[in-house]
Order: sequence, then C-alpha cells, then structure tokens
Amino acid sequence: MLPKDGETKQIYELEAAGIYQVFNDKGGLVLDSIGEFIDMTGFDKGVYFIKFEGETFRFEKTLDKPNPKKSEFPKKLIYDPAKD
Repeated sequence: MLPKDGETKQIYELEAAGIYQVFNDKGGLVLDSIGEFIDMTGFDKGVYFIKFEGETFRFEKTLDKPNPKKSEFPKKLIYDPAKD
C-alpha cells in the first residue's frame, strides 16, 4: 500500500484489523471491507462515517482526489527503507 514516487495516499488507520463500513454524509454505503487501513485517496472531499466494532467514527476528508496529471510533490524518493 506504499505510494509510488510522486503519488500521495490518504489513509485512515483503525485501532486493529476487522470488518468496517464507510458511509457518506447522506448515509450511503461507500465501502464495506476488512482490514486495518482504509485508503480514502479516491474519495471526494466531505464527511464520512466509519462503522467499526459496533462504534461509529466521524471523519472529514479535506484533501481533493489526487490529480494524476498534476503532481504537487517531488517525484524522487525521499526515504528509501532499503538503505536503513
């Protein structure tokens, strides 16, 4: 799930791996999945509700979807874990 050079990911981390659902501000189901991380990169800006282990959490996505034609970040690798 690591981003490619010049790519930005918008990830929401849950407390642990499990079944979760993501709903938009109108109550529509956007995502139903299993895991510990929710990749919200492709979601529109707005308010979302994450249902996880019987609780509901509010999340506000304030960043736009990435524009693949316009990179806002450098395209070179800043951190290379292989060099540690």
